[in-house]
Amino acid sequence: MTEEILKVLAFHSRLKILNSISMNPKSVTEILSEIKEIKNRESIFKSLKKLEHFNLVVHTYSEIKKADVYSSNFNQIIIDKQGNVIIK
Repeated sequence: MTEEILKVLAFHSRLKILNSISMNPKSVTEILSEIKEIKNRESIFKSLKKLEHFNLVVHTYSEIKKADVYSSNFNQIIIDKQGNVIIK
């Protein structure tokens, strides 16, 4: 499991997405407009699904935005000297 999480986090675009949604939930459209190097919605959806699979991201429906929004599901990710991943 640790190795798979590290592989997921190895993608620069996924780290950018996590950073984007770390402070407040955002829709795919908001993420796309914020992260200029990601060119299409499908790339964001795929990354979010991968992050969600490892419980790093949660998605809900926002009545205010009238859209699905995504938020981070952790406060910290720690990788110790042995390569273990600790998600808090």
